[in-house]
Amino acid sequence: RYFRCPVVVPVVLNRKTAPEVFGQAVNISERGMALSTLTPLAPGSEATAQFTLPDPLLRITAESRVCWNNEKGEVGLSFHFLPFDCASQLQSWLAQKLEKQLPQPVTDKFREARRRHLPSSIRRTVCLRNCFTLGR
Repeated sequence: RYFRCPVVVPVVLNRKTAPEVFGQAVNISERGMALSTLTPLAPGSEATAQFTLPDPLLRITAESRVCWNNEKGEVGLSFHFLPFDCASQLQSWLAQKLEKQLPQPVTDKFREARRRHLPSSIRRTVCLRNCFTLGR
């Protein structure tokens, strides 16, 4: 399971055979997002999701598939195609948000890994492993 970052931003879903859908993100992870919309969306339907994350600004365009919906007008989208550079930037954005939410000892582990000058993907893996170890 991936870190889900709460976020409230507008989302546009472009569908091939139906009108576009407007909604608002509830949370986002590396693999997908939850959003709230007034338009019912059936599981299995596909759309291109477009949205911009704040602080720092990051524009995302992701080919998505509806995984679930509920009676509150919320839907879960899985990203089934996200360009590599966009996926990498999203991963960095999420890592920043996660670091801000972690307890100080865990944040210190992130900083320690940065000082080791490891590539960012390895740093995140090391730090997240330490995070889960500290939480046990």
